[in-house]
Amino acid sequence: LLRFRNYPYAVSADVEAMFHQVKVLDRDSNFLRFLWKDPIQLDSKPDVYKMLVHIFGAKDSPSCVSYALRKTAEDFRDEFDEALCSAVLNIFYADDLLKSFIQESEASQTSTELMKLLHRGGFRLTKFLSNSPDVLHSLPATEIALENVDLAFQQPGVIERTLGVRWDIRADIFTF
Repeated sequence: LLRFRNYPYAVSADVEAMFHQVKVLDRDSNFLRFLWKDPIQLDSKPDVYKMLVHIFGAKDSPSCVSYALRKTAEDFRDEFDEALCSAVLNIFYADDLLKSFIQESEASQTSTELMKLLHRGGFRLTKFLSNSPDVLHSLPATEIALENVDLAFQQPGVIERTLGVRWDIRADIFTF
């Protein structure tokens, strides 16, 4: 949170369904088997399924998906700015992007480029929030957390949770 608010223009975003974007190796998928029983068919045996993607509750999933995100930055390092690739390695907390910028234009450009970079690895960076209406207006409307944000910043007290802390983006303060 302290690094997140080093500079005046803050941006947060979320990697959509991050755990389900990273496949489990075939040889490991047997460890993620589960039984499913149709409640209507009481006399039948349960079906056996296995997860082919990482699940939220597995102990290794956070490190596996973090590795995949970091690997994306390294795999496409030649196609994107070095600072952008380094940012992926340093500004994500699990599936949350938290970064602040000195200038609004830098916030807009970096956010747009991060979406492109992560898309190359199969990730969708979405649910953008910012304390700057101009930054939000520069991003595709489909990627903004519209349910919470009045883009004209006329609505008082737009509250969003960021790492368990409440962030009032209009007043630009943290509350508990």
